[in-house]
Amino acid sequence: MLRLQSDLYEFKSAMGQAFCGLRIFNDPHALVVVTEHPDNQGMSVTNAAEDLATNIVADFGLNPLTTVFFEHWPPMGGQPESFDLVRFIWIDGRATSPEWRRWAAEQIEIVTGVAL
Repeated sequence: MLRLQSDLYEFKSAMGQAFCGLRIFNDPHALVVVTEHPDNQGMSVTNAAEDLATNIVADFGLNPLTTVFFEHWPPMGGQPESFDLVRFIWIDGRATSPEWRRWAAEQIEIVTGVAL
């Protein structure tokens, strides 16, 4: 799978500025992995899921109906690393009603072909 983006991503949320890790893969559809950053003082990737998905789709010209979103939390505060598939309902170009489903890192690595 072709990696299109791998960087820090700044975003505005209901609570102001925040940032996260962002990886975008494409082959043939986009797969987005947002990672909570330990130094982020703004809204978490979980609490900003709708804003993040909406902004990423707009900023990178992705098709919201074919883009797959994953949320990644690295080990922090005694909690283990986790990955969740996040599904949205799209209304007028905005992500709404997120639903999370836990995935193993190995499952995502099989899909992307790269170690996360």
